[in-house]
Amino acid sequence: MAWKLKIFFSDGNEELVDEDFDTEEEAEEEYRDWLENWDAGRETLELAGEPYSDAEIIDYEIWEE
Repeated sequence: MAWKLKIFFSDGNEELVDEDFDTEEEAEEEYRDWLENWDAGRETLELAGEPYSDAEIIDYEIWEE
C-alpha cells in the first residue's frame, strides 16, 4: 500500500503529487516541503521571466491506497 498526497490551491486547481509515500508521515513531510518552497519557487520563476501562478496553497489531502 502507498500513501498519496494532493495539494489544493486558492485558484481552484489541485496537484496530485506523483510520488507514492511509504508512510503518512512522509506524505505530510512532502506537504510541508511544498509550503516552505512555494514562494521561493514562484519568485525564481518571476525573476527568470517565466509564467507563474499567484495561487496560494490552501489545503491538502493524504490517503492510503
